[in-house]
Amino acid sequence: MTTVAAREGEPHDIRVNGVWPTAQTRLMDGIDDPALIEQMKAFPPHLVAEAIAWFCAPECKATGEFFDVGGGKVARIAFAQGGGFSDPNLTAESLAANFDQARDMAGARLLGGES
Repeated sequence: MTTVAAREGEPHDIRVNGVWPTAQTRLMDGIDDPALIEQMKAFPPHLVAEAIAWFCAPECKATGEFFDVGGGKVARIAFAQGGGFSDPNLTAESLAANFDQARDMAGARLLGGES
């Protein structure tokens, strides 16, 4: 969806990116895991907001990309496709027999956006 919206917005100078935010918010209320609560203190929401502010700035030319944002770290998430397995008469059984080939990521290519 992000890449399609980015392509459609490009002629109008509209950029679209996705964000996978990690932050300690009130949604964590009720979690009964003290270690997780302590760990999440390093992930305040304002650090995600700073990244969002940059993504919205006219100087940010990235579009059609997806980013993991949290705890002061921003990292692009890339989607890739391996060679896979193809059978024009695919059955559950033929996939089961070739599932390792379907899962193999050797020689995978990056999908959408530039590398």
